[in-house]
Amino acid sequence: MSYKSVEWIIATSSPSDLADFYSRAIEGGVISEGSDNHYWIFHPDGMKINFYKPSRSRSWPAKGRSTSLCIKHEPAEDPLSVIEEWSLKLRDKGALILEKPMLEAFGAESWMEDPEGNCFLILVPSL
Repeated sequence: MSYKSVEWIIATSSPSDLADFYSRAIEGGVISEGSDNHYWIFHPDGMKINFYKPSRSRSWPAKGRSTSLCIKHEPAEDPLSVIEEWSLKLRDKGALILEKPMLEAFGAESWMEDPEGNCFLILVPSL
């Protein structure tokens, strides 16, 4: 069985400012991933919130996807093949694939919809 974690993601035009705001709200620390486009904070209970600026090559996330659950797989050498298989397994359980799996610089991702219409992201980072 492979490892998966659950995190929150928030799309924003200013990841550092919004991360700073929520860091102060929950009294957690802001940690940069080394890019102006992605910051995250940790709550002392272990919850992680990611703040990211969407890629210019993609449209801004639709309402309902700008704040979403992210299910993150362990890193893989071939993240696209892992996420393609994973998305099909979820589809077989009633999910809809809203955006087919896409390879990005950080790994592969796919937007999905659960059986009740809630959007979520699945992510497989590159090794």
